[in-house]
Amino acid sequence: MKTRWEPELIEVGDVEIPKISDDEVLIKVAASGICGTDLEIYEATVPLPITLPRIIGHEFSGIIVKIGKEASTLNINVGDRVVSESGIVCRRCQFCKMGKHNLCLDRKPIGFAVDGAFTEYIKVPGINIHRLPNSVSLEEAALVEPMAVGVHSVIERAQVAAGDTVAIVGAGSIGLILLQLVKVSGASIILQMDTEEDRLKLARKLGADYTVNVKKDNPVEKFKQLTGNYADVVFEATGNPSAVNQAITLTRKGGKTALLGIHPKPLERFDVTHIVQNEKTILGCWTHSSSTWDRAISLLSSSKIKIRPIITHILPLEQAEYGFHLLKKREAVKVLLIPPCSDIELQKRNN
Repeated sequence: MKTRWEPELIEVGDVEIPKISDDEVLIKVAASGICGTDLEIYEATVPLPITLPRIIGHEFSGIIVKIGKEASTLNINVGDRVVSESGIVCRRCQFCKMGKHNLCLDRKPIGFAVDGAFTEYIKVPGINIHRLPNSVSLEEAALVEPMAVGVHSVIERAQVAAGDTVAIVGAGSIGLILLQLVKVSGASIILQMDTEEDRLKLARKLGADYTVNVKKDNPVEKFKQLTGNYADVVFEATGNPSAVNQAITLTRKGGKTALLGIHPKPLERFDVTHIVQNEKTILGCWTHSSSTWDRAISLLSSSKIKIRPIITHILPLEQAEYGFHLLKKREAVKVLLIPPCSDIELQKRNN
C-alpha cells in the first residue's frame, strides 16, 4: 500500500479481510498487474486524486469467495473465476445512463478512492463482475482491464476501419495491446515506435509491419517514406509530453490522434493552429465502459489477442517493489503480482 506521498515508497503489511455489503462480492485475488499509473503512484507523480493510506492496483483476476444478498441475483456464484471493472460508478447520472460509465460524475477508481488489488482479498460491487470462460487463464485475465482500455480506444473512440494506416507511439503493454486490436480491425499498415529495441522486437512478433526506434530515426519521415502520406490514425500511449506533438504531426490531414497517456502536468507547447488548419481530430480516451469488458474477454477467449507474450515477469506480492523497479528501468513490459496462497501459486506448488 501507499502510506505517504513520497517517491518510491510502498509498504507491505497485514490488513483485515474486507467485510462486504449486500451489493458486494469478496474476491480472492489470483493475479494483479502493475499499471503505468501504479508506477506513477509509486513515484508520487500521478496527477489523479488518491486518498492515503491506500492499497493500490486495479488490474486483477480472481475467484469469488463470498456474495452479498443483493449481488446473489446477478448470475454469479461462489467459485466463479472473474474479473472486475476498475471503477465504482453510481449507475444513475446522465453519463452512466448513456452507458459511459468511465465518465460517471461520482466515479471512484479502485486503487485510488477505494482499496485495490495488490492484496489477497478485495471487495467490489457485484455489478462490476465479469465471469471468465475456461479458455482464459487467470494470469491472462489479469490484463482484461488494459485490454478493455484498448477496445474502448480502438473500436469505440478512434473507430479504426479496414484499410486504415495506423501509427502507435509506445510499445508498453497498452501499446502492444493497441497494436493487436488495430490489426484485428483490418489496418493495412501499422508502425510502432518506442525507445527500447526489446519492446520493438516484441511488437514485430505481435504483428507490427514496421517499427522505429525514436532514438535513432524520425518516425514521421519513416512513415511518409513507407506510405507516401501520414497516418489515418495515431495512438499516443506513453504520457511523454514530446510524444503528443509527434503523434499529431504524424497524423494526416483530416486524420485522428487518440491520446491515452496520462501526463503529470499540462502541456506547455501545443500547436492548435496546426490542428485547425489541417482539420485533425484529437480524441481523449479514458479507461473503458462495461461493454468493452465483454468484448475484451471475447477477443481473449478467441485467441485473436496474445496476452501471454506481454507478461514478462510474474512475482510474488511481497516483491512488488522489485516489480516497480523493473518497470521504472524499462526492463519489463508487464509485471504480474501473485498473492500468497492464490489459486495460481497453489497450482504451481501442486505441480
